[in-house]
Amino acid sequence: MIRDYLAGGTVRYVHPATYLVLAAAVFALVSSAPGGATGAGEAERLFALLVIPIVAAACRLLFWRESFHYAEHLIAVTYLGAQALLLLALLYCGALLAPQAIVGWFAAASLVLSAAYFTWGYSQIFERRPLLAAGGALAALLVGTAAWLGVTVAIVTLLRR
Repeated sequence: MIRDYLAGGTVRYVHPATYLVLAAAVFALVSSAPGGATGAGEAERLFALLVIPIVAAACRLLFWRESFHYAEHLIAVTYLGAQALLLLALLYCGALLAPQAIVGWFAAASLVLSAAYFTWGYSQIFERRPLLAAGGALAALLVGTAAWLGVTVAIVTLLRR
């Protein structure tokens, strides 16, 4: 789907931003279910969405030899991020039913599965060298998330002054 969208077949698909907002809404509804507090408020959830443009920038830097521009990486990361949110929402429903003793393991497994899905998605976009693309996607996800964390800490520090 992402390859088709980037090739110009945009009419058949939901706009990436719309898809992300819908996926975030589904995740927010599931995570605010009774007995399932995530500890994050509305502002924190919205601020977490800022990881997408930062991961897209990391993808652009790490895939600089490919012909994709930043906007195309942003589209890919937005779609993959939205799909990962839907996966997390589904897994979160399972965590609500799981015994309290394994909820922490469930959360860690869901993050690993989301990262694996993201790397698989990039291996499908760059199908000529899927293993290299998956490794680059994982590196971009780690670098982008670390940069997002640094930006978040800097902003929170500035706001507390």
